[in-house]
Amino acid sequence: MSHWRRIGAGAQSTQRVDLQGKRAMGKHRRGPFIACTDATTVTADNSGAIYTTRGAAKHIAFTLPAKECGLHYTFLNAVDYNMTISSDADNTMITFNDPTALSISFETGGNLKGAGAWVFCDGTRWYGIPLCKHTMTVA
Repeated sequence: MSHWRRIGAGAQSTQRVDLQGKRAMGKHRRGPFIACTDATTVTADNSGAIYTTRGAAKHIAFTLPAKECGLHYTFLNAVDYNMTISSDADNTMITFNDPTALSISFETGGNLKGAGAWVFCDGTRWYGIPLCKHTMTVA
């Protein structure tokens, strides 16, 4: 599997960026995969990580770190339990149909496995983008 991605428009402006090697830099990198079986507070150091619920036997809640421009995470539910992703207490998450959400969660029975979201920050707000057709609940 290739860990390279083409960026730019057209052949002459195309670059290759190593998303996992030494040239992957700080908060803009991709990976690692982190399997969580308990509630987890996500850290800025793990920006770019793909968090999963693989192995969990209960609802898993992820809490995002303090807002910082460029932080981004992917959350994937691998089990048949609820998964919640929460921002800080001042309702600064923008997501489907809600510009002031505190959290997003996947709670609809039969729509849990494979549910996921990509969450990123612009420095003042978190943005939650669903990665599936499953039902996402906004609070």
